[in-house]
Order: sequence, then C-alpha cells, then structure tokens
Amino acid sequence: MDFELIPLTEKDLPIFVPAMKDSFNQAAQVQDSSLEDVLPTEDIYASLTCDNAHGFKAVVDHEIVGGAIVQIDDQTHHNHLDFLYVDTAHQNKGKELVIKFGLH
Repeated sequence: MDFELIPLTEKDLPIFVPAMKDSFNQAAQVQDSSLEDVLPTEDIYASLTCDNAHGFKAVVDHEIVGGAIVQIDDQTHHNHLDFLYVDTAHQNKGKELVIKFGLH
C-alpha cells in the first residue's frame, strides 16, 4: 500500500470537493439525521482561496482517500487546519491500514 500526501491541483477539485462534503454530511447525520448540507461548497472554496491556503489529497494506491486544507503562515508560523476528511468509502478501515503499514 502506497500512501502519499500530495498538493491539490485544479483537476482534483471535482473529486475532492464532493467527497469532502459527503464525508462531513454523513458524519453530521450520524449525530442528527435532520442535518443536510453541513459543509457548503462555498466554504470549501473560501478556505482553498485564502492567501496562505494549501490543499492536500491523501492518496493510497493512486486513489484519493481523503484530504486536508491547511493555512500555513511562513512569517508567524501560526498555522491552522481548516478541514480534514477521510472519504466515506475508506472510513472505518483503521485496523486494516495499521496492519498494512506495519504499525502494530
């Protein structure tokens, strides 16, 4: 299993944004089934377009399995994690990943 954290590109966004929304929506619905669009698309793009924004995709075996948006301030070194998600198709596989990475 090859795990990589790779900077996002424009061509990743049609996969990345809906997967992030879906992950957040499913997690929210576990707590309250009446919740729907808990992470609007505009919020994701607002985060990605900030001056210090860096988007990363988590890739396993050439497939995007999650990602993150972080704000990195090189001057103050006060950084911020805006969003972090694991694609819903790859959630609840922690034990499987630990075994494959040899981290018993």
